[in-house]
Amino acid sequence: MKQYFFIIFLIFSIGIFAQNAECEKIHEAENLTKEAVFSGSNSQFMKLMMDSVFCDLKTTEYGMMPTRFNAKVTIDSKGKIIESLILTEEIETKYKEQINENLLKLDNWLPAEIDGHKVCSYYYIVVSFILWN
Repeated sequence: MKQYFFIIFLIFSIGIFAQNAECEKIHEAENLTKEAVFSGSNSQFMKLMMDSVFCDLKTTEYGMMPTRFNAKVTIDSKGKIIESLILTEEIETKYKEQINENLLKLDNWLPAEIDGHKVCSYYYIVVSFILWN
């Protein structure tokens, strides 16, 4: 019986501790000396969003693909997005999953800092665009 309990405990603890192993603490913007930023220009960021995040999204038979969303991403101390959460509730689940997957691929971030030390932080992305037919 103890063996079964230990195995079950081990399985659950791996899932719990593996989520953000590289971030002991994730900081909000108000606690930072310097916020995380995309290393390129705004136009480069929007091009990257269109090429990497929205490239696979298609319209459905019931409606259009999302053209506006808010996301909360976690950027680690190396400048890599390690977690993504779509905050816009109106988007279909399949689009949320696809956008989250694509956001995790975005590179070129400069990590946040507190007193010169690179730290993990949250970053909020707000995207809105127009589809031309």
